[in-house]
Amino acid sequence: MALRRTTPALLALLWALTVSPAPAQDEGLDLDTDALGLEPESGPSRDDLSELERERLIIRAEEGEAISQLRLARYYQAGARGFPRDRQEAYRWYRAAAKNGELEAQVQVAAMYLTGTGVRRSPTHAFTWFKRAAERGHAEAAKALGEMYYQGVGTEQDHDAAYTWFRQSAEAGDPLAQLRVGRMHREGQGTRESDFQAYLWLNLAAMAKGDLAETAAAERDELEEDFSEAEELGAKLVSREYEQLYADPALRRAQEEEREREEQPGPPGVEMTSDPIDLPGPEIEEPEEGGAGGEGEGESAGGDG
Repeated sequence: MALRRTTPALLALLWALTVSPAPAQDEGLDLDTDALGLEPESGPSRDDLSELERERLIIRAEEGEAISQLRLARYYQAGARGFPRDRQEAYRWYRAAAKNGELEAQVQVAAMYLTGTGVRRSPTHAFTWFKRAAERGHAEAAKALGEMYYQGVGTEQDHDAAYTWFRQSAEAGDPLAQLRVGRMHREGQGTRESDFQAYLWLNLAAMAKGDLAETAAAERDELEEDFSEAEELGAKLVSREYEQLYADPALRRAQEEEREREEQPGPPGVEMTSDPIDLPGPEIEEPEEGGAGGEGEGESAGGDG
């Protein structure tokens, strides 16, 4: 099967990753480099390394020390710590570190091939490096790999493989991958068609913030409208289990706190009740009816006077 060109439709790759309308001769995916962890335009605000420190770093990198290669690549990418901003040098050292097994460097190399940063753009090479990182458990790389399989960019289109890699990233807590998995269950792409499974994964994606969460929530609610009462109850119960297993920890904590606020109105730690509250204080005996000094007798005496 021939490789497909990137479609002009919006895609989701690496959280904020999209495909913008591309020229006819251009093939590949455009992406948000911040989502890939590429160094920012300006480097960190730390002091520059001394000339001797820079020389020692370069020597260690040339001798094959992976961590020094990775550091050198970062500095060239950002133009930091006294190194000039040089994307080609950044690519050179990221690739060296990637060959030495640095997981972050492998993802960086894939991203640079995908965007044509410091090296000639090559979706095929990007696919190869994303796959290496994904096979080692890198969630962002797995999501990128799923998108490339789904679109047929850098490889043949394969929805079964796309689902596998999206699922890996989704189980690691990535909302965009969770949205993808939910939609693929709904459409029966690369996996069995199941509105119930689609609901579970869309519900996880809806725990995020912004447009993605709103989209996921709308699609989840649309599915729920066709559920029977029993199906709806079952989906909500199993959703709690999925949240414990697959939700991003920060999102899960926020969701749990919101539920606690909804289930416990009033000030935190105070249980609201309609029963009367006994307040501490001295015990006061109720006066006997008609007794001396009683309220009724006093009123009567006052009236006679």
